[in-house]
Amino acid sequence: MRFGIAWMGAIFVLCNFTASHAEGARESDPVAVARSFFGAWATSSVDDLMAFMASDALVVSSGGLRLTGDAGLRRAFGGLKGLQNREYEVRPDGDKVAAHGKTWGYVPYVELDVEPGEWDSSIVVKNGRIEYFEWYYTPEFNTRLERACLQKPDYVIAGRRCLDFLAQAKAHTESARHK
Repeated sequence: MRFGIAWMGAIFVLCNFTASHAEGARESDPVAVARSFFGAWATSSVDDLMAFMASDALVVSSGGLRLTGDAGLRRAFGGLKGLQNREYEVRPDGDKVAAHGKTWGYVPYVELDVEPGEWDSSIVVKNGRIEYFEWYYTPEFNTRLERACLQKPDYVIAGRRCLDFLAQAKAHTESARHK
C-alpha cells in the first residue's frame, strides 16, 4: 500500500514539476530555460515543450528542416514522442546557449540499435522564451547511423528512407558545425 502511495505521489510531483519548470524558466536566464526545456522532453508532452517557445520561434531539425508556427512546431515535437534527453550539458556561448547531450527512447534509434542518439544544439532565448533552437547529430553518431542504415536501407525515418535521412543529417551537421 505504501509503495502505491509513494508512486502516486511521485507521479503527481513529476506532472507538476514540468509545468512549473516551464513557468519558472521564463523568469530565468537562458541557460536555465534551456536546461528546463531539455528536462521537459521526459514527459513527451507537446504542450509542455510549446510552453518554452516564443510565438515566432524557429526550430531547425537534425535534418535541417526549418519549422515555424504553432502547427509546425507541434507536429515536429509530436513526431519525437517518447524521446528523452539525458546526460546533457548546457553552457552559455556568446549570445546563445550551446548544449550537447544524448537521447533515448526515439523509436528509430531503438529499432536501428543506435541508441543513444548524440547531438549538439544552439539555442537563442529572449525574454524567457526560446526564439531559435537548432539541433544536429555529432559526426560520431552520424557514423553509427550510417552503419545501421546500410544494414536496413529501406528503414524510414521522418518519412524518408534511412540513407536519404542520413544524407540530410550529415549535411546539416557539417553546416551547423561551421557556423
